[in-house]
Amino acid sequence: MPAAWLAARTTRPEVQAVDESLFYPARLSDDGDTLTPARDIDHPDVVDELIELVLVRGGWIAFTDPGALDHHHGVALASRR
Repeated sequence: MPAAWLAARTTRPEVQAVDESLFYPARLSDDGDTLTPARDIDHPDVVDELIELVLVRGGWIAFTDPGALDHHHGVALASRR
């Protein structure tokens, strides 16, 4: 998730695949570039924010079945050239 977040902020996202059951509570750094996983599940989930970021930057979203992206920790992002 941290790599996908940074890529969505610094590249031109084309498509982001997201496990529809993904939940990722995290804290955002002051500069907005770094996600730190939160240990408390009551902390805000950043998945929706990542989806919104990709959409605002011109990308599109593909939701996958639960577990389909386990080898990518639930999220994969492809950038435009």
